[in-house]
Amino acid sequence: MTRPTRYGGAWPVLLTPFDEDGAIDGAAYEAMLGWYLERGVGGLFAVCASSEMFQLTPAERLRLARAAVRVAGGRVPVVATGAFGEDTAAHVESVQRMAETGVDAVVLLLPPFAPGEAELERYFDAVLNGTDCRLGVYECPVPAPRSLPPALTARLAQTGRFVCFKETSCHLPTLAAQCAAAAGTPMAVLQANAPYLLEARRLGCPGSMCIVADVVPELVRAVLALPDDLAAGPLRRLCAVEAVRRVSHPAAAKFLLAERGLPIRLTSRKPGATLSAEVRVMLREAWRFLRDGVPEPGGDAAPALAPAAVAPAVPAVAG
Repeated sequence: MTRPTRYGGAWPVLLTPFDEDGAIDGAAYEAMLGWYLERGVGGLFAVCASSEMFQLTPAERLRLARAAVRVAGGRVPVVATGAFGEDTAAHVESVQRMAETGVDAVVLLLPPFAPGEAELERYFDAVLNGTDCRLGVYECPVPAPRSLPPALTARLAQTGRFVCFKETSCHLPTLAAQCAAAAGTPMAVLQANAPYLLEARRLGCPGSMCIVADVVPELVRAVLALPDDLAAGPLRRLCAVEAVRRVSHPAAAKFLLAERGLPIRLTSRKPGATLSAEVRVMLREAWRFLRDGVPEPGGDAAPALAPAAVAPAVPAVAG
């Protein structure tokens, strides 16, 4: 059973639009933010791996967070990763700067310089003692996949300062342990694996920070909100979109957003993030096949729910 929380619903992990010269396209970014808000997202996760945060300068990260806060205007919470640098002291300073942008919570990573549970605990204690903002945790898979030990999850959740946790294990027993660790605290576990949305909801996750929420936030919202029997249809279609989106990230997500009418280019700073002409044809035709089941903002979700309208089920894949 999920519990009421401000940190629920579909959370797109925000992409960064760039112009042809590789500079941030501020107008496209704000158009994208407004598009998400029109579609009833639960919140916005700015400055994350999908934002190409490791390819951004510190000033650019702050710029994106400020823009998200301004456009959201308090309608939904905005969180942003703010822990950068080579040691704990640098992370504390970085968190403080990000908090000044007005985000609802500053998200922490599991830093490489704290490889074990004891080191992680000391790191989180230092950030807690050195800051006074609300915080989040993000199991970012870069530079390598890594999970927060559930015992430490419980300790952080019980401080009352941690309000969200992007859980990326893609492993249901691990997710269950994390949900149990956060139960009864302000920490909302927002898992990242779209094929497991229903299972995650049953475990108590109030929302999701899955990458496919960038492309079809309406379907993520439907799966999270509808009864299990009605959510099955949108979930099948969501899995199909997710399978298509995984061709190349973030390029495929940008391509699909452009197909949905957003003024976003495929330009990326991430090495190798390109799409061949053949892949573009595949993505375009796949989207044409899938799009009829995506409800319009404020409209009837029935097209996404009718069994005859959904795409064939796609096997769940972790990611």
